[in-house]
Amino acid sequence: MDQEERLAQLHAENHQTGRHDDGELVTDEFLKNVKPFQEQKKKSRRRKIILSILLVIVLIGASGYGGYKYLTREVELAADSSQNQMAEQPAEKRPGGTYKSNPLNLEFDYPDGFRVDDDQIRTLAVISEPITVKDEFSEPAQAIAVLFITEESSLLEEYKSDSLSAALDSAELKYISPTDVQRPATRLTFLSVGTSAALDSVIVSGGLDYQAGAPVPYVDLASIVPAIEIRFYSCDNKNCGYKNDARIGIDPTEWQTNPGLQDIESIVVSLEIN
Repeated sequence: MDQEERLAQLHAENHQTGRHDDGELVTDEFLKNVKPFQEQKKKSRRRKIILSILLVIVLIGASGYGGYKYLTREVELAADSSQNQMAEQPAEKRPGGTYKSNPLNLEFDYPDGFRVDDDQIRTLAVISEPITVKDEFSEPAQAIAVLFITEESSLLEEYKSDSLSAALDSAELKYISPTDVQRPATRLTFLSVGTSAALDSVIVSGGLDYQAGAPVPYVDLASIVPAIEIRFYSCDNKNCGYKNDARIGIDPTEWQTNPGLQDIESIVVSLEIN
């Protein structure tokens, strides 16, 4: 019998006796005990695979959330930085310039922060930026100062029935470049209206001169052409328009000490009247 025939015979005997080549006897009882163990190993392997997948998902989620929080924080920091930079940078003022009015035959210079409103016929309004002033009770207030120039007598007519007095001594101003038909200097008259001690209005009064506390007759003011007057308007609640007629009186000392009001005075001395 050759070698191949011998091996075939041994395999056949092992199959009949239930014995492996290593001599271990395989019985039904053995198979019955081994099967649950094999099933348990399969389940354990599946659990490990599932846990591994869940761990990967958790790690991916955690890294994604961490990235999201990091990016969100960076965006917030960038926004805060931008807002801080904007807050630190003062708003640019409206540039000043020279304004010429052919209907009124005059021109003047106005500083940065002011604007000219000429939408009314033969009447100009030169409007300041909001400034902080002391009101008639010496309390701080936001206001604008408006310089009116007009040939219309109606500007001063509202004082016709009022009791007018000088809040301060009249002040002389010299024009920078007076024309041939213009006086070289003028005066400012500081008006208190009624019983108030506040500075309610400033009139370019030509040669008229009043001492503080003295009465100012309306007929004197009505003769001034063109009429040039400075009024003050409240800026409460962010409403800074002069057309809302929210006029206020200010502490008379403000005219001499407040830089914003001194800018108004610089417009007056730059007037060139033809």
